[in-house]
Amino acid sequence: MWSTSENGGPYPNIHVKQRTFGHSGLGVHFFKVLPSRNLVIVHRVNTDKPGPYPKSNQLGRLLWLILDAAGETEIGENPSIEAARGVRLIADNFKELLERGTLTVRGMTPPGLVERSEKSFIVSFFPDGNLSFFRGDVSLKGGFEDTGTWWFEGNKFCNQWKRLRSGKKDCVYLVLDKKTLKTYSLNGTLDSQLRIIQE
Repeated sequence: MWSTSENGGPYPNIHVKQRTFGHSGLGVHFFKVLPSRNLVIVHRVNTDKPGPYPKSNQLGRLLWLILDAAGETEIGENPSIEAARGVRLIADNFKELLERGTLTVRGMTPPGLVERSEKSFIVSFFPDGNLSFFRGDVSLKGGFEDTGTWWFEGNKFCNQWKRLRSGKKDCVYLVLDKKTLKTYSLNGTLDSQLRIIQE
């Protein structure tokens, strides 16, 4: 599918001021054209072999590194956890966030849903280790809801939903930057930024 972007970015958490266009297939093959930089980026993967294949946030990190090396500015923050602003959350200080009750965040549609559309969702973290998810969307007959659980394994935040991600366990690193909760995949790449709307 062909795509264009301007004053935004072709991947989450990457900001490109100028117009870009490109194409992706199978989610891991892509090329992007940045006319303002006379730059064409091609990424291919041998899909004849079983994965795992790069995820969207990893491709975004690659694009960020290429743009940074090309001298592009204002492309968003460095998506590596080593460069993250804020406080790394572990079990103790995450539980401190929940001392006053439920922590609720708003974000954009995660990869666990069928489509990858830019729809707002809300996640609530409860002190007892439970989670709730809601995304309102008439195309899904009034919305999508799910429940799950959270826990820590060492310094990794883990969670498991009943339906999202087919009910598979997922672990990430968490960083709190003022009113933003950032998630980083286990390879240290920024995955999502969630705005805290209730503490």
